Amino acid sequence: MNRRMRIALASILALACLAPAGNAAESLHESLTRLAQDMVYTTAKVYPMRATFLGLPGHDGELDTPGEAQRAAQVERLRSWQQQLAALSAGMSAETSLVDRDDARLLAAQLATQLNALLVYQADRKDYGAAATS
Repeated sequence: MNRRMRIALASILALACLAPAGNAAESLHESLTRLAQDMVYTTAKVYPMRATFLGLPGHDGELDTPGEAQRAAQVERLRSWQQQLAALSAGMSAETSLVDRDDARLLAAQLATQLNALLVYQADRKDYGAAATS
C-alpha cells in the first residue's frame, strides 16, 4: 500500500474518532463524522489487508479480492461519498465551525486522491516501482 493511501486512511480514522463539538453546528459535525466512519469501515471491509495494516479489528486473516467489478464498485463508492460530502458542504457558511470546514476539505482531498489513484494513475493496474517495459 502506498504512503499516501496509508496517510489518507489514518486521517479519516482520526476524524471519525473525534467527538461532536459545539452547539448549532453539531448536526453538521455528526454528519461529517458519520461519513468519515462509513468511509473507514467500508474501506476496511472491502480492503481487509489495509484494515489489518491500520490496526482496525475484525479483518485479520482476510485477503483483498481485486477485480474489475470490485474496482468499478470502489469508484462508484468514492463518487457517492463525494456527492454526500458536496451536499453537506453546500450547507456551510461563514458561521460554520472552522473545524468542520477543514474536516470537509480534508475529506474532499482524500476522496479526490483516491479517485485519481484509480482513474488517472491506475495505481491498482500499474507498478510504478517496476522497470518500464515496452
